[in-house]
Amino acid sequence: MILTDLRGELASSLIALRKTAPDTVSGRFLSVPGHFMWLRAEIDNPLRDGGSYLMEINIGNPRHTATAVGPDILDDPNLRFLVQRRAPRSQSIYRIDCHGRDVVEVNAGQSRAHLDTAPLGDGLHEVTEIGPDCAWKCVDSTIDLWNHLGRPVRERFGLTATADGTHILWLDQPGTNHAWLLPNP
Repeated sequence: MILTDLRGELASSLIALRKTAPDTVSGRFLSVPGHFMWLRAEIDNPLRDGGSYLMEINIGNPRHTATAVGPDILDDPNLRFLVQRRAPRSQSIYRIDCHGRDVVEVNAGQSRAHLDTAPLGDGLHEVTEIGPDCAWKCVDSTIDLWNHLGRPVRERFGLTATADGTHILWLDQPGTNHAWLLPNP
């Protein structure tokens, strides 16, 4: 058995994996998050990837859309867990003051998305994205999936991993119709 903290910037969870074939492990996420200490790439660098704090982000050409998603849903730890699994490059979701507006910022690599907490009307909220990737698109599609599945808690999910690096996230049991090939972080 392997008990490990499968962790990302948004959420972590302990998972208990058992060997199910010579090159395969499979198991279910536990209800509690894991909080093992991050490993660091370099002993004298506080950043776990060995990088630096400096990052250049192109703030030109912002893209504006609207969403029916309200900001409070992003506080749900079970949703954050699923977003972390489906979008491993997601780094943070937090509230900030952006030029006098209260927004929820989603960071993903060199991209940012701001979800305005004040509704536009008709229950819609403005989303402003900057950077080369669509930081909001994956979060929004994960929210749709999570809602469609009935807002499952993290312990309903499991993972199957193979020696070739394939990771499959599944809901309730392996081999169901609700299984997703996860992207490499």
